Amino acid sequence: MKMVSVSAIVCFAVFCLAVSGQADVRAVKLVSPLTDNMVLQREMDVPIWGTAAPKERITVSFNEQRKQTTADEAGKWNVVLSPMKAGGPHKMIIEGKASKVTLDNVLIGEVWICTGQSNMDFPLGAFRAKYDAQVEAADMTGVRLVNFDTRGSGTDWQECTPTTASTFSATGFFFGRQLYRKLGVPIGLIEGALGGTQLETWMSPAAAEECPGLKWGQLYKWKVVGENYPQIKAMMPYAIRGAIWYQGEMNGTAGTGHTYAYHFAAMIKHWRKDWGLGDFPVLYVQLPNYLKPQTDDPKDDSQRAWPALREAQRMCLNLKNTGMAVTIDIGMADNIHPTNKLDVGRRLALNARALVYGEKELVYSGPLYQDMEIKEDRIRLNFTHVGAGLVSATGEKLKGFGIAGDDRQFVWADAVIDGDSVIVSSPEIPDPKHVVYAWAINPIISLYNKEGLPASPFRTWTDPPPKEYKDFAKPKTELESETNPTGREKETFG
Repeated sequence: MKMVSVSAIVCFAVFCLAVSGQADVRAVKLVSPLTDNMVLQREMDVPIWGTAAPKERITVSFNEQRKQTTADEAGKWNVVLSPMKAGGPHKMIIEGKASKVTLDNVLIGEVWICTGQSNMDFPLGAFRAKYDAQVEAADMTGVRLVNFDTRGSGTDWQECTPTTASTFSATGFFFGRQLYRKLGVPIGLIEGALGGTQLETWMSPAAAEECPGLKWGQLYKWKVVGENYPQIKAMMPYAIRGAIWYQGEMNGTAGTGHTYAYHFAAMIKHWRKDWGLGDFPVLYVQLPNYLKPQTDDPKDDSQRAWPALREAQRMCLNLKNTGMAVTIDIGMADNIHPTNKLDVGRRLALNARALVYGEKELVYSGPLYQDMEIKEDRIRLNFTHVGAGLVSATGEKLKGFGIAGDDRQFVWADAVIDGDSVIVSSPEIPDPKHVVYAWAINPIISLYNKEGLPASPFRTWTDPPPKEYKDFAKPKTELESETNPTGREKETFG
């Protein structure tokens, strides 16, 4: 009886050891965006990560590099490939003790994320009637596309073809195509966008904590703060060059222009911090024209939330490594989703080429208001980004400028181009103090540079920040860059 008991115990112990040993034999696993066909960021450290058995030795071999690491107690592991030049295709092999993963057709080039709300999310195929020829010509094996959903789950990378491009962001596609043509290196585009989202839904917990009146996971206006952040978090720590951002319609409708710049500053500050890539560039789209065209009132406040939000977006140029695509001339009165995504992508790409890729002489922006000089009964408005010169869109008299005295009761102004400036006046305003331009939800516009890029709407004064944001400044969040692109001195957001 005793011998049987001992035998049973020994057998049971052996069985338990076998089961225990089998439980620790886990296959090496990766998650999106680490898949076949991916593009890795050139000239930058490249993290590769995944899971395996606890304490398992992992080897990653790629492009003549061999990196090793050991999984932690939870089975998580991470290696970092050294910076590489553009090229490919290459094969990546990830090996553990009992399993191996092979990723094929991997390129090295430039990687950008494409995020925001519906105007970023709108797929190229939705505009098939307008862009049929563009879709049919979308066979570009050097451009790769991947999508992340609201849960932070990513699809596999795919080569750009008419089929795959049709389901990808139209704005992202045209942006990436421009870069591919100009840079001549592989381009990887990662989309994580969702319609109807406020800026605040894309914030990390730390970003929300920095902003008075916001609490992560709770309702702000119509949406939950941070509910879309998992889409961004899931992309980390994938090495990227930068981000393009097309959002603002929801915040404009919610009337949050007075806080938008502060929230945007906090959002991208913590994206950058969480990614660990330094102050990577964030290029964004200013709200386009929309709804009823402006007629009688030079400062049309009937839909004042959108002009205020455009102004907040213009002020965000004071943030380090940002660029803005002005789209005030390519919106649609009857459609909040304008069909001209080609020029949106092209203007974003102009920003990237000049600000990121070193084309220093490239004119990448339309005129931006810099400052003003009051002399007797007229005001001289000075601009940056005039390119080869300021022009009227039609070649006729400039329109869209309003002028006022201290009371800010605006009348239409006579406006004349004088070099890099515009001089405005009105016989009705003998002592002018303030100017607005294109200040309506669907404004009258006329001012461009000769390169065909429109001037941003603007006003010549700033409101004080909301009381709760009066101390929301350095060092918490950089509200001004060293170069101060708008040209204003010590300007506050409001």
